[in-house]
Amino acid sequence: MTHVEGLAWRRYQGHGRISFAAVLDDGEQAPTAWARFNPPPPSSVQMFGDPACADFVLAIEPRTRHGDVHPPADLPFWFRWLIRTLSVPAAVRNLAAEELGLSTAADPPDRVGVFFSTPRALTELVDVGDHPRVPGSHISQRFTAGAVADPDGQDAAATTREWIMQLCDRDLPLDGYEHTLLTLGA
Repeated sequence: MTHVEGLAWRRYQGHGRISFAAVLDDGEQAPTAWARFNPPPPSSVQMFGDPACADFVLAIEPRTRHGDVHPPADLPFWFRWLIRTLSVPAAVRNLAAEELGLSTAADPPDRVGVFFSTPRALTELVDVGDHPRVPGSHISQRFTAGAVADPDGQDAAATTREWIMQLCDRDLPLDGYEHTLLTLGA
């Protein structure tokens, strides 16, 4: 959804060994993406949070190859995109262990969250196609969802279908989208 030709990751902000950040940009225009990695703090500077946890935050601004705002994408696109999102915690854990030499464990379990935000309405990101809105409903500017890893839990497709259902029921209030939901990932 975000074209990266001519863009490069470069350091941005950050605080020494406490927090590392980077932006994906061309050095002239607003960043297309932003990422921050906060390793577990040393016990001598620990004030809040879990000393066994690291945080990785990735923010993406959907853009075309010309730098324009990307047009809205349909529900199947967002299903594929959100499924890939669920693989990020494992990739970050592997990066921390293999590239940074940090010890990692399954306790606490991996967590992932997604947050969509638009200036006016989520239909700026999501093309609802022919699905009618629930009469009298309001389209939200934001969508949030999250999951915690559980070896005995549901698979990524089921979690993503639940997220799409939340998006359609709560934030876009759509009517009659259930058939599309059943075909996602099939």
